[in-house]
Amino acid sequence: MVYGLWSTVYGLWLFTGVASAADISIAASLDRDRMTINETVTLTVVISGATGRIPEPQFPPLADFTAYSSGRAQNISVHNTQVFAQVTFTYILVPNATGKKTIGPIRVTYDGQTYSTEPLEIEVTDSGPQGYAQAPSSRGPSSQPSLPQTGDQEQGRAQEMFIETYVDNLTPYVNEQVTLTFAFYQAVQLFDNPVYTPPSTTGFWAEDMPPQNKYYKVINGRRYLVTEIKTALFPTAPGQYVIGPARLEASVDRIEDFFRRSAFDIFDRDPMSIFRRGQPVILTTDPITLEVKALPEQGRPRDFAGAVGQYDMSVKADRLEVQEGDPVTLTISIEGRGNIRTLSDPVVSVPDMCKVYDSGSSEEVTKNNYVVGGKKTFQKVLIPKSAGTATLEPLTYHFFNPRTKEYGTITTQPIAINVTVKPQEALQATGPVVPSLTYTEKKEIALIATDIRYIKTELRQMTGLQTPLYRNRLFIYAHLLSPLILFICFVDARHRRKLTQDVRYARLHRAHKVARKRLKKALQRLKEQDSGEAVYREVYRAITEYIADRLNLSASGMTTIELCDTLRGRGVSEELIHKTKKLLEECDLMRFTDVKQDRGRFTQSVNEAEDIIVSLERIRI
Repeated sequence: MVYGLWSTVYGLWLFTGVASAADISIAASLDRDRMTINETVTLTVVISGATGRIPEPQFPPLADFTAYSSGRAQNISVHNTQVFAQVTFTYILVPNATGKKTIGPIRVTYDGQTYSTEPLEIEVTDSGPQGYAQAPSSRGPSSQPSLPQTGDQEQGRAQEMFIETYVDNLTPYVNEQVTLTFAFYQAVQLFDNPVYTPPSTTGFWAEDMPPQNKYYKVINGRRYLVTEIKTALFPTAPGQYVIGPARLEASVDRIEDFFRRSAFDIFDRDPMSIFRRGQPVILTTDPITLEVKALPEQGRPRDFAGAVGQYDMSVKADRLEVQEGDPVTLTISIEGRGNIRTLSDPVVSVPDMCKVYDSGSSEEVTKNNYVVGGKKTFQKVLIPKSAGTATLEPLTYHFFNPRTKEYGTITTQPIAINVTVKPQEALQATGPVVPSLTYTEKKEIALIATDIRYIKTELRQMTGLQTPLYRNRLFIYAHLLSPLILFICFVDARHRRKLTQDVRYARLHRAHKVARKRLKKALQRLKEQDSGEAVYREVYRAITEYIADRLNLSASGMTTIELCDTLRGRGVSEELIHKTKKLLEECDLMRFTDVKQDRGRFTQSVNEAEDIIVSLERIRI
């Protein structure tokens, strides 16, 4: 009822004001004029006019921001058979740099005429909270996270949700564990599970550290649900390294704000906002810089292999008395705290009377109390060649202990193996040979024929041997096919090399495969009775990421408008562009609203997405 009253009042105002001035009007606004580098700002574009067909806005290049579509709302009213419409487009902007930024003007073209907004200015600073709150680059595990220092109006919003990342050591040694912690503080209801994008960790060996740690914490009198995700990082070389920003996407429940306002305040806001699925929020953290120290040269053993941590070693043989030629299995176990996966094979010294062979290794990685450790086992096969006593020298293994900042050495006890002569050889040395078959000799006997083969007295003509080799067809075909096989190998090697070196080629090669995988995932969610929002999210990502991979563009910062303009510039037909645009808008509507759709429509949307991808696959763009 209230919405209908609002529509009637707005229609009368639109008829007497805007319609008389021009057929189309456009206005743009930001929800704030000052922000920090880690916050987000909401851009609202309102296009209204005396027409039932409202065109979409045209944006200038947004080099200083990354834009995300947050949905659209439409209001239509009729007065004296005249249709008046208003469409509100909402976008979330994430700044990429600090300073005073200018957005606009934003334009719209209608009936050959162009209408534009006034430029919008906003100041981006590098101090204060990120997203909803600023996260320090690194801090101790017990430190209190900083909360936003903004105005009164933003203070309440900023304390609802924020994220931070920190490490327990900013100056580690090479291959020393650094624990990276991502913490998500939540004091507001979310519509859906947030999407977490971990930071880039180039230059580190990374190990996930489950499980997630959840607990409640009171900060400045407010109770937060804290979710922590930990990752163990092992730097691979000395120098300065940067852990990139982490990212979190969530939809915040804002419906309570609608009912907090008075009855008259309802005319100052978008009435369709009550039907949206929350307000999209994008949070990012600051990058973290680490100074990785090289292992000290003083006291380094000559055969040190790079192990860092605290370890112990043991070695055992499966038997200590064998006959010559019989194998002995040596099991060497290195156990302790550190990057178990990178431990090198210990050196085994054996006497000349023995041969040693590697038999493989196995790992048991533990992550107790978020400390990486475990056991790595090496197996070696020892085969004595002659009788006697084979004594294995003690094994030594060196490691660097980052706690004491000193090198340590572990040494095992020597192992003596008594090797005896085989029974048959002992008989040959003391007396006449007695015909006998040992078990080993019996294994060497094999069935060659099922009957006696008699000597042939007449020899047939062996025509096959009289044919020269160069006239043999198989020989000729093999030579003719050799260049083709070499060419195929060359093409395959070139293809694999381009996949690893040419990013554009790799994205183009995988685009169709990744898109089909996402559509298959959307159908799987549909079979699992998942929500329509999850299905449409996969469909939206399948289309946008496919086009981005084909064109070697970034899918995260591409709006529907930019995507359609890009396709149009690549010569794609308007019919296909319109079909793509319509489906993406439907995906936006279903992801950010509570509009119900039947399951048949979900399946139809997935099929439409597949048709669009197949059509684009046939076009060279």
